[in-house]
Amino acid sequence: MSNDRRTNESFKMFEDNELRDERALSQVKKFKPLIPQFRPNSTYITQFMIIMVLSGFQIGYAMMCINRIEEFMQIKFDWPKESEATYISILTGVGIVGLAFGSLTSGYLMKDGRKRCMLIATAIGVIGVSIEMIDNFWVIAVGRLIYGYSCGIYAPCIGRYIEEVLPVHLLPTLFPIYTCGMAASAILVMIAAIILPNISN
Repeated sequence: MSNDRRTNESFKMFEDNELRDERALSQVKKFKPLIPQFRPNSTYITQFMIIMVLSGFQIGYAMMCINRIEEFMQIKFDWPKESEATYISILTGVGIVGLAFGSLTSGYLMKDGRKRCMLIATAIGVIGVSIEMIDNFWVIAVGRLIYGYSCGIYAPCIGRYIEEVLPVHLLPTLFPIYTCGMAASAILVMIAAIILPNISN
């Protein structure tokens, strides 16, 4: 008898919940015309994603560019053959170290806004590239460290910025495009290496 009573109470609770859900749904339908319907601004989103892809482009370029010009660097700085790999490893490694430290500090810089964080990273990157223009191996290494640091700031910041700006339903489609920018930069470096003059010349 007690089991039947419990079963009846459970059914009654279920019916009450169902009735409340139906009432809530009817209220939503009643006020739905009053809720503004927003459409994504496709022009703004396109421009925004181009900027984000170009930012990701820098990260891939920072990691790949030295590998394609190592023979030219060896001739320019007249490295001993046995030390060539060491010097190239230094130039490649400092960029990666900069990326790591930039990623660690990006969260702190993002506290004042994603856009401001990206502007700071851009300014640091300009300083790093300007230093790399000086014709000295160790100065170039310092410049690459600074440029790598700026790219490291970009990496987490861009992801958060995209998540906050894009509509939720567009994230699965557009977010991977940012990653494609990094891969595209690596491909561009390889293409650019083809048009470099022959090392024998």
